[in-house]
Amino acid sequence: MRSVTYRPADTFLYRLHPVTKGVGTFIWIVWFSLHPWGLAGSAAGLFLLLVVARAGGVPVLDTLRELKGLALLLVVVALVNLTGDGPDGGWRAVDAVARVCGVFLWSAVLVTISSPAELTYFWEQAFCPLGLFGIEARELALVMVIGLRFLPVVLGEMERIRMAQAARGAGLSPGAGPLARLRQLFPLLIPTLVLSIQRAGDLALAMEARGYRLTGQRTRYYEFRPQAGDLAAALLMLALVVSSMWGIWPGGPRSGG
Repeated sequence: MRSVTYRPADTFLYRLHPVTKGVGTFIWIVWFSLHPWGLAGSAAGLFLLLVVARAGGVPVLDTLRELKGLALLLVVVALVNLTGDGPDGGWRAVDAVARVCGVFLWSAVLVTISSPAELTYFWEQAFCPLGLFGIEARELALVMVIGLRFLPVVLGEMERIRMAQAARGAGLSPGAGPLARLRQLFPLLIPTLVLSIQRAGDLALAMEARGYRLTGQRTRYYEFRPQAGDLAAALLMLALVVSSMWGIWPGGPRSGG
C-alpha cells in the first residue's frame, strides 16, 4: 500500500470530475463483485482496467506489485471457493481471486488519480444525505481522507522501525513459524502508535494554524466542473449497469430462462 498514493499527471483520467471518479469506482467494484460471466468476465474486466489505467498515466506496475500484500487474503479466498462441490471448483477459485484483484486495483486507481481535495469533495457529496439525520458530512469526509492518506505513511513508519530493530539484532528469526513471527511484530505496534499520535497532533496544529474549520460556509480554491470526458464515462458506467442487470435478470443469458 505504500506506493498507492496520489501521483499528479495531466491525462483524461485525472481530468475527470471527482464524483465521476468515485461513482465510477463504486460501480466497477459492484460489477466485479456481481457480474454473472464467471472467469471470462473477470479476466475481461481486469484487462480493460489495466488498459485504461495504462492509457490514463497510472503506474500500473507499481500498483500490481502491491497485490503481494493481499497474498494471504487471496489464498483464503481461493481455498474457500475450492471447498465447493462440482468439478469447476478450480475455475471458480481463480474467478474469485480475479474479482478480489479487480476490486483492489480499481480502488488503487482511484487513490492514484485523485488529489486529497478531490477525495474530500467526493466524500462530502456522498455523505450529504446524512445531513437529514444531523450528521455532518464534512467531518466524515475529513476522517475518510485523512485515514486514506495516513495509511501509507503508517506502513512506511512500521517498515523503518522494523529495519532499525533488525539492524540492532532484533529482527524476525529466519526459521520462525507463523505464530512466532506474529509475536515478533508486537514490538512494532507501540512505536508506531506513538508516532501516529504525534503526527495526528502535528496535523491538528497545522490545520488550526491555517484557520481550518468544519463549520460555516466554505469556499474552494478549485471549482470542479463536469467536462466532456465525464459524459463518456457516465455512458460507459450506464452500459455496465445495464449489461450486468440484463445478465442476472430473469430471462437473461445466465438466469436459466
